[in-house]
Amino acid sequence: MEAIAKHLKWANLKKTMAVVLVAALVLGAFAILTVPNAKAQNLTDLKVLSYSYYIANQTSVNPTANVGDVVIVGEVQNVGSGVIGNGTTVGGTALDANGTTLASSMGLVFAYEMKPSDKAPFYIDLGSGSWVSSLSTVSVQVTQVVYATTPLYVGLTIPNDAVSDLENDGNFTVVGTIQNNGTQSVHVWAVVTFYNAAGTVVAMNFTDYLFPDPIQPTGVTRFVAEPMDNTAQLSSEISSYAYVLDALPVGSQTQTTSTPTPPSGSSSSPTQIPLLPIIVVVVIVVVAAAALLMLRNRQKAALPPPPPPPPEP
Repeated sequence: MEAIAKHLKWANLKKTMAVVLVAALVLGAFAILTVPNAKAQNLTDLKVLSYSYYIANQTSVNPTANVGDVVIVGEVQNVGSGVIGNGTTVGGTALDANGTTLASSMGLVFAYEMKPSDKAPFYIDLGSGSWVSSLSTVSVQVTQVVYATTPLYVGLTIPNDAVSDLENDGNFTVVGTIQNNGTQSVHVWAVVTFYNAAGTVVAMNFTDYLFPDPIQPTGVTRFVAEPMDNTAQLSSEISSYAYVLDALPVGSQTQTTSTPTPPSGSSSSPTQIPLLPIIVVVVIVVVAAAALLMLRNRQKAALPPPPPPPPEP
């Protein structure tokens, strides 16, 4: 009877421990799946359309560029389904004739809110040095995609025929009028991309806050844009241009989400899995397995010999 009772006790313990193990695994999986995941960036959401490079001249009007620096300008397009925002970057590399890297740097995409199919220019300053004489070509790749989470401001418009170009002392210049038809006061920027006859980007311009700043509802402002690092030679290459408007309502801050830039060659950044639920599950499983092993060893231990039969009378 005692052996049967121990056997039943062992069977009940095994069932109990099995239930504990299953419950631990289910709870751990539930904890992992219910933790909110931030949207992971996908570098393929942004496509590099075209780019070119030049050496900044002493007539540069861009205060961030130094004379003699190699500058890459180009254009990207949002080919994803989300709105891409401020903080999106591209990386540029200078190469010699053998494909050896001479220099590299990062540059911003000049856009606050890129809807699907929208385009925006970028600017990368590679710096200068003795390596410039060995420069043969440059390459560009997307390094970080940032997704906008603030609502789009759709109140800005440019009246018909309100943008034109002119030659100002040999400099290609774009002028335009912007009207705020929305209901909020906004800071406004105008971004202009310049192309050559082949449709390749050869220059860009990103205006500062336009005057008056901010622009009140029904208000109007004017922008003037020349190519950054402009020269007569650069202006002579321009055949066409495109412009986009960026707006930031007064009192609001741009809110964006991103994930760390993945290693070179990776197309996306994985969503991070919370570690705490995994650690809890592992600890429970290890403790339960140890308890099962101990009980099993006790069951296998040799039972004491039965008492001798009573002596015969």
